[in-house]
This record gives sequence, structure tokens and C-alpha cells, in this order.
Amino acid sequence: MKIGIILGVILGVILLVIGGFMFLAAKKSGKKCKYCSWVMLAGVCALITAGANALRFLN
Repeated sequence: MKIGIILGVILGVILLVIGGFMFLAAKKSGKKCKYCSWVMLAGVCALITAGANALRFLN
């Protein structure tokens, strides 16, 4: 379904943006953010999954 592709891309971008802001805020305050990388990894995985689903609709 195409809704899965749309939701995967939206979720992936939102998670990447949130993870990026968390990383910048932690870097600015001089702290180490252990959850930032996990949130950004989840965003990348969502984008990869959405891309794999989109490849099924090419044929």
C-alpha cells in the first residue's frame, strides 16, 4: 500500500529531525546524548523500509 511508503517517509524524516535537534542541544550544553543516535538510527531504518516498499511499486 502506498500509505505505508508515505508514513514511513514522514516518520523517518521526523525522527531524523528530532534526533538532530537533540544532538545539537546536547552538544551545545556539553553533555553526551546516548538516545540521539538511537532516534536517528530509527529514522534511517524507517526511510530504508519506505524505500524498499517503494521499489515494489515500480513494476
